Amino acid sequence: MFCCTSEYKKTKGLSLVELIIMLAMLLVFIGTLFSAMIAGLRYWSDGRLRLRAQESLRECLDTMTTEMRQALPNPDPGVGTNTPTGYLSLSPAVDPTGVLFPNENTVSGDYVEFNEPLEAAYIPSNTGWTPELPTNYQKVRYFVSGGVLKRRVTKFNSSGAQSSQTEDNVVTLQDGSLSLKTTCLSPTYYEIEMTAKLSKFSYTIKTNVKTGS
Repeated sequence: MFCCTSEYKKTKGLSLVELIIMLAMLLVFIGTLFSAMIAGLRYWSDGRLRLRAQESLRECLDTMTTEMRQALPNPDPGVGTNTPTGYLSLSPAVDPTGVLFPNENTVSGDYVEFNEPLEAAYIPSNTGWTPELPTNYQKVRYFVSGGVLKRRVTKFNSSGAQSSQTEDNVVTLQDGSLSLKTTCLSPTYYEIEMTAKLSKFSYTIKTNVKTGS
């Protein structure tokens, strides 16, 4: 007589408590991973905002300071009864400088305005160059409107009267705004301060520029 014996092994599964603990640990791990990803994305986004703000401010300052260095006084006293178009028209009078505003009487403001010679006309070695002639100059104003840096150019006829005026956008900060402050340190030395605001981020750059005299 043969006797057969069989052994049955029971496979123990996860209990409900163990399953809950495992799921909780998995959720903590996933939460930590997502938190790190979100922090990294936020850091990357902030870095892009800072870079965009810096690039915009440098572009603004480079454009303005390059042109301001060419500023020259227009000593035109006016022809006949015409009002002077240069610094002599300011009251009270300021030192003869190409920058009309700001000046020693009003040392700071939210724009800068100056006279510069027309490139096509400015040939001092040429006998045809007449510094007093209003048509040889143009008045340039840099200012911020609607968060955009703008450049306004005014030209004059031979009698000193305005002949044309144009206005262009120089720098537009996408999803942000710009602000400008100019300070007269001396008749030919100025501080330009620009601020860019993007979301909750704000960045400011200052520079000094010496104008022509």
